Amino acid sequence: MSEAPVLLGKAPVCILLLCGVPAAGKTTLAGEMLASWPIFAPDVAIKHICFDRIAEAMATDEPGSTWKMGRMSALALLEGEIKKPLVNQRRLLLVDDNMYYRSMRREVFQLARNHRTEFIQMFLKVSANEA
Repeated sequence: MSEAPVLLGKAPVCILLLCGVPAAGKTTLAGEMLASWPIFAPDVAIKHICFDRIAEAMATDEPGSTWKMGRMSALALLEGEIKKPLVNQRRLLLVDDNMYYRSMRREVFQLARNHRTEFIQMFLKVSANEA
């Protein structure tokens, strides 16, 4: 069995927070990681949590409600994934959102700290023309 990449430390769960402006490539990067991860670390389960997709699925006609409900649902889903029992396997959770405000990133960091998981922030920087 191959060893997990250096991305994962000793904790059984690692949260990789993908941050960046809309159209920076966060979801594309997450998709590429999902597709290739089993080749590099078959003993590590990987899950993609896309805040935008969750908000879209909860769309209503009420202004502002979708965003708040979507964020709350995505955070609850993330916490549920952190709490899931592990059976001889580690887990990488890809969290995909622009995380524009520091307070948004802090919410995910707090979940990681409270559950003693690894936490990595990856900022995808692109110019406005590239996005």
